[in-house]
Amino acid sequence: MLGCSAFGIFCAHKEKKTMKERLLGLLKTYFLFVCIFVIQKPLFMWYNASLYDGVVVADWLRVMWHGLKLDLAMAGYLAALPALLYIASVWTLSGTLRAVWKGYFAVVSLLLSIIFVVDIVLYGFWGFRLDATPLFYFFSSPADTLASVSVGFVVLGVLVMVGLGLGLYCLFRALLFSSKRFAAMRPAAMRLAGKHPLGKHLTVSGVLLLLTAALFIPIRGGFTVSTMNTGKVYFSTNIRLNHAAINPAFNLMESLSKTKDFARQYRFMEPTEADSLFAQMLDPEVLAYMSRQSAASEAPVDHAAEVLASSTTDTPTNSATSGGDMAPIVLDATLVRQTLSAVSALQLSAPTAYNPAADTMRCLLRTKRPDICLVILEGFSSKLMTELGGYPDVAVQMDSLCAHSILFTNFYANSFRTDRGLVAVLSGYPAQPTTSIMKYPRKTAHLPSIAGSLRQAGYEAHYYYGGDADFTNMRSYLMSSGFEDIVADVDFPVSDRLSKWGVHDHLVFRRLLDDLKAEAGGWDALSSVSTQEDRHPVYRVLQTSSSHEPFDVPYSRLDDPKLNAFAYTDSCVGDFIRQYRQLPQWDNTLIIFVPDHLGCLPFTNMELERYQIPLLLTGGAITASRRIDTYGSQHDIAATLLAQLGLPHGQFTFSKDLMNPASPHFAFFTVPDVFGLATPHNQIIYDNQSSSVVLDNADIPNPAPSSISTSTCRLGMAYLQKLYDDLAAR
Repeated sequence: MLGCSAFGIFCAHKEKKTMKERLLGLLKTYFLFVCIFVIQKPLFMWYNASLYDGVVVADWLRVMWHGLKLDLAMAGYLAALPALLYIASVWTLSGTLRAVWKGYFAVVSLLLSIIFVVDIVLYGFWGFRLDATPLFYFFSSPADTLASVSVGFVVLGVLVMVGLGLGLYCLFRALLFSSKRFAAMRPAAMRLAGKHPLGKHLTVSGVLLLLTAALFIPIRGGFTVSTMNTGKVYFSTNIRLNHAAINPAFNLMESLSKTKDFARQYRFMEPTEADSLFAQMLDPEVLAYMSRQSAASEAPVDHAAEVLASSTTDTPTNSATSGGDMAPIVLDATLVRQTLSAVSALQLSAPTAYNPAADTMRCLLRTKRPDICLVILEGFSSKLMTELGGYPDVAVQMDSLCAHSILFTNFYANSFRTDRGLVAVLSGYPAQPTTSIMKYPRKTAHLPSIAGSLRQAGYEAHYYYGGDADFTNMRSYLMSSGFEDIVADVDFPVSDRLSKWGVHDHLVFRRLLDDLKAEAGGWDALSSVSTQEDRHPVYRVLQTSSSHEPFDVPYSRLDDPKLNAFAYTDSCVGDFIRQYRQLPQWDNTLIIFVPDHLGCLPFTNMELERYQIPLLLTGGAITASRRIDTYGSQHDIAATLLAQLGLPHGQFTFSKDLMNPASPHFAFFTVPDVFGLATPHNQIIYDNQSSSVVLDNADIPNPAPSSISTSTCRLGMAYLQKLYDDLAAR
């Protein structure tokens, strides 16, 4: 009896040790992956030291700290299978299980070594972290991919990969699955008595299963509405530091999950026909810019640089992207020159030099460099404003502003989601019906932006949002666009984050007003308008969120919850304007109100009213109140604003100056697999799935078949086809 009791105590003690060994083993597996990823970052920066000149020690630490989010997520992915193996080991430590264990870490070691080496080397050439692009090139043409490097360089790279892979495997083996570790995990009862204590096995398995489930917290990125994405690690206006913070394994995995061949989508017509129609739909300055860029690329070597310099000195680059990458040229140079003087189906006049400041009828501003406050209203619609034929007694503050503002009455949303609408508004880039360019940080980093252009002109750029700035890669896009800082939900007290989407609108407006009031102290000495124009101008963007589902707002004026939510945000607008008028900045401020996407009213995507939204310009910097009936959409704001400021906008390929009579005036919009085009003479909506026009408001019904090549529908098809050509090229 005594011997049996001692044996039982011994077994119980051993069972506790084996349980502890498994728990520690799983934790060691996870944090070992994390440590490897963290160490990779300074190694990446050291290898590419020439790209990080002037970076201080604090920046190196910030890179590792901010990049930790992706490291924790990727470690969660890689530790998931070992976690299941630890659970299985409670019941058996067979040779098969050990072989799977060793094989998994051998594959992971090899893959990580390849990813680390390829990423660290290619970055110096390509300027972006490893994604699916090299795989596409390698598997399509291995010889061409390796043609630009020497055999010795390739051999050295392979040797480094093999050495690093062996080193990682040995590290994993020593710390996680050596023979000693396997022996320590073998249950004592199984070793000494050949018995299986079922209760203890279930307990250990249950605890390990809970830990395995907990891995999904870092994998998802926490409990906020945004899931983990590369944009979460962006923290600096120096795009190189943001790139250094990215986990290359996560970036590759994310890229592979989103890879699409955009150049094969929406092939409505032959490329030459699409080019011809698309050229007729471009702003004259865009055509002139493309012509100069094409001339530079075709110029003889001895004076090509001179031509290129002359074509870019008047065109600001995105100040947040290193190297100032220019937008891809999507038209053949010869075709551009042939169409410069053509009259399009949209009544495009021959391009001439246009100066809005010299045209008093089309000049909207009375100051040269006003402060700019762009307010992006969640889900607003023309249906909410009486001034635009909508419901009464909803957006009463916006309606009252119309008497002292510039109102565009034929303005259209570009898409149906915030991530797509933001890019349209802030970068002049149309939304896509099958994807969102914001999901691809490498592509958005090459987009022009209002913030980038304004920073080149001496502006500061600040962003205010009460929600999660990491939602759909929003942070990476904003930082790449040129915004110096982003105020988001985490910058407010926890007690203020009361809605599903974060902080209610009145608190976000209050934060902006607090900053304006703090700034106003420096305005006392700037008494004259001319003196105020000489100060450092500021570009601010405020994005609302409370008028989003579930429409839960701290306000109760209307019975309908949806309309009441819009009335709440409208009341915040009114209060904001009333307080802004009392500040010294008012006289030199342009305030722009525009929704982020199509409105929630009406409810069907096949109605034109669904896409009609207000564009309202107010503030002390405008010349006079007026109504403008020109057709346009969100991506036209960039060209129009920059033209009013006397700044070039040729890089904004798809944006048009609404105040330039020589520009083609139309609105383009998309929702999933549907596009629409609205002109003064015709408005159509085309369903790509059924290959049919579902709405046609043509002035002339039943046009003759011979006119199809220049019809509104064909123009819309060409526009969408060229948009996807451009998307594929970025």
